Amino acid sequence: MSKYTAAWVLWILVFLVFEGMALADRALGDTFTEHFRKWLKLTTPTVVNRKNLIQLWVTRMVIILFGAWLTVHMAFGWFGGGEGFLG
Repeated sequence: MSKYTAAWVLWILVFLVFEGMALADRALGDTFTEHFRKWLKLTTPTVVNRKNLIQLWVTRMVIILFGAWLTVHMAFGWFGGGEGFLG
């Protein structure tokens, strides 16, 4: 097992521990998923006007594109150099 694989396994375990603690606590707004839903404004009940609607979708697209880039970058090392944990 390479040092990169070991680092990724450790990172995933640490994330699971902290996310598991937050899930066990059951307080509102303390898990990654709840923060992600808040950032994407997925719990927004209504949109007041066109400006808010545009801002809502721009924010969602920026976060989704950043997440896609980060996933590919960390997995394969594309778009920024380096070596990803999958190749």
